[in-house]
Amino acid sequence: MIRRRLSWSESKPHGLGPTVGTPLPESALGSFDLATLLAEHPTNKVIYFDAVVTARLVKGRTSDALRLAMSDGDRHKLLWLRRDRAYEILSNSLPAALGDRLLRSGTDLQKRDGGGAIRRALSAAEACMV
Repeated sequence: MIRRRLSWSESKPHGLGPTVGTPLPESALGSFDLATLLAEHPTNKVIYFDAVVTARLVKGRTSDALRLAMSDGDRHKLLWLRRDRAYEILSNSLPAALGDRLLRSGTDLQKRDGGGAIRRALSAAEACMV
């Protein structure tokens, strides 16, 4: 998965609307120069699904998030405004790539630990996002 920051000139035409259009854009990984992409901006990311230990997809009041713990110990937090429909898009595509490594806000978290520490941490994180 590639996360690329849009420049101001790329973001401006979207105004207050979503930055992701319909149909969803698709690109082959080989069509990107990954070193250049990563060097363009510090928030650009290349996420290899086989290196993901856990992924938490969170639906917040004003923004959605994907929190990733990687096999090398790195952690990533990707945020999108709710108008970008990231939660819905990722909810449909990530289960096939990540299987049971993917947790979603709500029932998935309760299944993993009976709703204990993970749910409390998620509630605290969502409160901070407001």
